[in-house]
Amino acid sequence: MWDEIWPVLIIGAVSIPLGLWVFSRGELYAKRHGKLKRSG
Repeated sequence: MWDEIWPVLIIGAVSIPLGLWVFSRGELYAKRHGKLKRSG
């Protein structure tokens, strides 16, 4: 069963930090260029 689990762990260990980094870069870009619409 370990043969099926370790690829999922590696993909998760890489994709979660990568996704957070991409999101933060996109958010920073949107804030700098005024692309975020605030309500309230």
